[in-house]
Amino acid sequence: MIKFLYSNNKLIGEIKYTPEIFRNYKKHSHCMLCLGIIEKGSLSIEFSSQEKKLQPHQIAIFNPFQPHKINNFNAKGYYTIYINLDWALDVQKKIYPHLINFSFSNKNIIENKEITQICENIVMEKKVDKNTYFLLKIIKNILTPHINSTQNFHSNISPLTQKIKKYIEFNNTLSLSIEEIAKYLHYNKSYLIRVFKKDMGITPQQYILNYKVNMAKQHLLTDTEESLIELSYKYGFYDQSHFNRNFKRIFATTPKSYKKSILYNN
Repeated sequence: MIKFLYSNNKLIGEIKYTPEIFRNYKKHSHCMLCLGIIEKGSLSIEFSSQEKKLQPHQIAIFNPFQPHKINNFNAKGYYTIYINLDWALDVQKKIYPHLINFSFSNKNIIENKEITQICENIVMEKKVDKNTYFLLKIIKNILTPHINSTQNFHSNISPLTQKIKKYIEFNNTLSLSIEEIAKYLHYNKSYLIRVFKKDMGITPQQYILNYKVNMAKQHLLTDTEESLIELSYKYGFYDQSHFNRNFKRIFATTPKSYKKSILYNN
C-alpha cells in the first residue's frame, strides 16, 4: 500500500507499507532520501560493509545513492518513506544557507518512538492531514541535527567516477555496457570498474540498473498513460520481465502495482 505526501500541493515523497518483508534485499541504492521503519522484530542492514540492526521505534536513514543490503529473519511491517531531494535540500538550506547540494545524514539509524504510529495512521487514512504535518516535522528534525553540513555528495568522488555517472545519467534511455563507457572515456575496463566501485560502493553495472529503475519510477509519476512495455524499452531494459525484476528488487513492488497506486491516489 502506497500513499503520496504533499506540501503546498507539491509532491514531496511517498510512504509505502509492506506487511511481509522479503528475506533479503540485494545491494542497491536509491536516487532519493529513503527512511525505513519496522513494526516488529529486527532487520540486519549493511551500510558500506558495516552491519547494523534496525529495531522497532528506530529509523534507518538511507542517503541518496548509498549502497545498502538488507537481511531479514523475523521483521514484520515495513514502512518505507521516499523524500524528494529538492524539498529536502530546501529544508537543509533553512539551517545551512551555504549548501549547494543535499547533504548526507551522518547517522544511519536513529531513535524515534512517534513515527511508527504516524506512518500507520497515514497508510490507514486515519487523521491523514494532521499526521502528515507531524511526519514532515519529524523528517525535518531528522534532516537537520544529523547532517554533515560541510560535505556535499560529490566532494569525495573521483573525477573519473563523476564522468562515468554523468555518462550514465545522460544516456539513461540507452542499453549501456561497461565496455562502451570505458571506450568512450579511454580507460581500461577493469580500472574503470575498480575506481567506480571504490567511490560508489557498487559496480557501474549495478548503478546503471539502479538509475534506470529510479528514472522509470519517476516517469510513472508524471505519465501513467504510457504502457509498462513501452516504459521498459524506453529505459533500455531487455524486456518487461527484466524491468519488472529490477524494479521489484529495489522497491519491493512491481511496476504494475506501483502504477495502480498512483492511479488510486489520484
